[in-house]
Amino acid sequence: MPSASSPMVTILSNADVESVLDMRSCLEAMEDAYRQLGSNRAINRPRSHTYFPAESKTWPGFNYRFKSQEGGIEKFAVWALRITSDMAGFATLAGGVRRRKLIPAAAGDRYVGLIFLFDMETTEPLAIIQDSFIQKMRVGATSGIGLKYLAREDSQILGLFGSGWQAEAHLEAICQLRKLTEVRVYSPTAEHRKRFAEVMTPKVDVEIRAVDRPAEAVRGADIVMAATAAVDPVFDGKLIDGDLENLFVRKAGQDIFQGVEEMIEIKIDQRNLFRGKLRRTRITPENVAPEGFSLFQAPRRLFKLLILQETPHQLLPGVFFLFLFIQFRGG
Repeated sequence: MPSASSPMVTILSNADVESVLDMRSCLEAMEDAYRQLGSNRAINRPRSHTYFPAESKTWPGFNYRFKSQEGGIEKFAVWALRITSDMAGFATLAGGVRRRKLIPAAAGDRYVGLIFLFDMETTEPLAIIQDSFIQKMRVGATSGIGLKYLAREDSQILGLFGSGWQAEAHLEAICQLRKLTEVRVYSPTAEHRKRFAEVMTPKVDVEIRAVDRPAEAVRGADIVMAATAAVDPVFDGKLIDGDLENLFVRKAGQDIFQGVEEMIEIKIDQRNLFRGKLRRTRITPENVAPEGFSLFQAPRRLFKLLILQETPHQLLPGVFFLFLFIQFRGG
């Protein structure tokens, strides 16, 4: 039992989160958080997935998975732990595209994901938050930060892969940072991409066109965004070969393209942070700060094409959780 002087634990639903958290706030919080991380004033444990080896009896082909990640930031003196209890597997979409899939196996066809906040001075629990909406916004904001510093400021045309929840957040983030005039969206299911265009066009006040082939989304685009859970490449890298001087590419899923030569991998602190196509330039770990890595320390002049891995939005999972708690506390 907590003492009479102990604070009550705040319980926040997804609806509570959605009522106060917008994309502009997420972008500001994420940028500040990466600066804190780069200044060694934040720390994290990267995300871990544990898959139970036996298939589910209720859901053949799927396995139980427990996922956790945690982090803290000095300025808030709050530690955040995110956990998800999932039924995870794969599904095959139109055209044979494989993607990761989670089953809403909990009562009421729900997913189970929670964020726990702790006071780093008193060690007491502060809040328990449903994680669904906040993780959508957090991932979209991560892409936004990369785009802010690495995409041309006059970028106007977006090629978007994916038409689901994450694609919505990524589009919102990009529209906060660049004045788009056209969005071309592709996903394997025609009905999904058409519905996405119809729903999101009035929300972002930009013309969104559903296209029938990946090439239509990529060719001539200033930004290519892959907000998809696909585990197979979603477009051929040769499509962007002629546009390397002007193109920014971001992915929020697995490997998104194939067929590009001169691909290199850079490993820093045992985490694969960047994969990119370079021209006559070799980037070594010494070029990009081997410790306390921050996006803002990357030497952008060296990059012709940069693809950010999933890793950046795993580096400090507590950032938005802490920010959201402060917003509810009136801080």
